[in-house]
Amino acid sequence: MPSHRTEIGTLAALFTAAVGLGLIGCGSDEVPTEAPGAGSAAAAVGESALTFGPFPGRTTIFVDVDNTSGVENGSREHPFNTIREALAAARNGDAVGVAPGVYAEIFGPSITPNYVIDGLKNFKLVGMGPAKTTIRGDHSFSLIRVQNGASGLIQGFTIEHGGRSPNSEGGGIQVLDHTGDSVSLTVAKVILRDNEAVNGAAISAEGRVALRLVDVLIANNHASNCCGGVFLEGVFGKVRATFKNTTITDNTATYLTGGVHVEHNAALNLVNSIVWNNSLAEIGTSFGEERVTVAFSDVGESLFPGAGNLSSNPKFLDPAMGMRVNGKAELVDPWGTPYVYLSFTGLKGKGAMRKDKNLVPINSDYDLCSAGADKQTAIPLTAKASQDDIVRANDGGYVGLAANY
Repeated sequence: MPSHRTEIGTLAALFTAAVGLGLIGCGSDEVPTEAPGAGSAAAAVGESALTFGPFPGRTTIFVDVDNTSGVENGSREHPFNTIREALAAARNGDAVGVAPGVYAEIFGPSITPNYVIDGLKNFKLVGMGPAKTTIRGDHSFSLIRVQNGASGLIQGFTIEHGGRSPNSEGGGIQVLDHTGDSVSLTVAKVILRDNEAVNGAAISAEGRVALRLVDVLIANNHASNCCGGVFLEGVFGKVRATFKNTTITDNTATYLTGGVHVEHNAALNLVNSIVWNNSLAEIGTSFGEERVTVAFSDVGESLFPGAGNLSSNPKFLDPAMGMRVNGKAELVDPWGTPYVYLSFTGLKGKGAMRKDKNLVPINSDYDLCSAGADKQTAIPLTAKASQDDIVRANDGGYVGLAANY
């Protein structure tokens, strides 16, 4: 940022790869997957035939809520209009690509999991980003259950209103192994919010499970018992979890832990993440056999041993505007550039304030921004060097790319 700015300092907040989350418009319009381009009856049939979408790259089974034609077969031209139909049609290796929209089906009053991924290997369930694609439950039971040896990826969604507090575990996502056939799941670029359950309102993992969270925001979920955020229960097998660039905040429970609870034969590796302002304990264990390792992270209740850890209030402007912690315990944007803060208190003149196309300051209280991927910036947002900056504007009413303001 310009060297003539005064009172510039690094803001103590975390930015959990918000570009990847799609929260600030910095990501590509498409969310590529690792799925192969062939191997499904519903493979893509050519760009010229596009009517629906857009869809994530390498989709093999297509879903678009806007397909009201009455003709559905999971192809690009005739996508399914519900995720339930797509999952029923999916086979090992398929990538279910979900177009922008809100996917809200009626599941209740039945208290059974809403969407079940049962034994599928190397599956992908991919949306266009959490700002564009939402999976919404009706608080009837767990919204997504992954079980019986399944392995794969859930990416690019907001997942909300799942679970039922008197009955379900894992209101948003439940990862379950009771058969001895281990389950492996990566959750990436996802927001889990406003879910509820008895335990693990956002996510629960039980049995032989490998769970990986990357670029995930878990906020405002509520458990009637333990773990408003995440519950890792190793009583039926080893749960191994890694959370990277993940923010867990403002989750509540009535017992033990509001953030992440690790129990029995379970282990958590927390890296470049925040766990803050959850009720009760931020990270809890029960029996002493659990293993928790923390590095380059900010945990509210205490300074965890480990490299680069913090225990300081991140002062969220909004939980979705987190910043990640780098290897030097600096708070940086997704490209490794430190965020900078300019207070207007005592500032003489408006020369250092960020300005819009009319050269009017975009905030009245303070500026908060990063220099973006090119690590160059200028005061006006319209300048070429400013286009990829991440900025706060309208006194917090806008957070995003300068180019989109």
